[in-house]
Amino acid sequence: MTRDAFQAGINALANASRTPVRKEDLTGILATGDGPGHLVRALFEDCSLETLDRMAAAAGLSARRMRTAYSFARKKHGAKNPELEPEDTGF
Repeated sequence: MTRDAFQAGINALANASRTPVRKEDLTGILATGDGPGHLVRALFEDCSLETLDRMAAAAGLSARRMRTAYSFARKKHGAKNPELEPEDTGF
């Protein structure tokens, strides 16, 4: 895992927290969609889909797992990221 792949996520978490955040905090949220609500929302709302995918790959997570984590974060913490929302099929 490279620091560059995680920098945007670390910045998003740091901007939402008064306490230091670690790469482990970031990867835990990215893998599960759970953690302190303000950090979960910061990660999934402040980072683009491309950035989230890059971080997931660097952490050894599949894009599917990250999207499942986002789904959980959306339900539990109210995270919103239009790039991760399922497309409306019109049905």
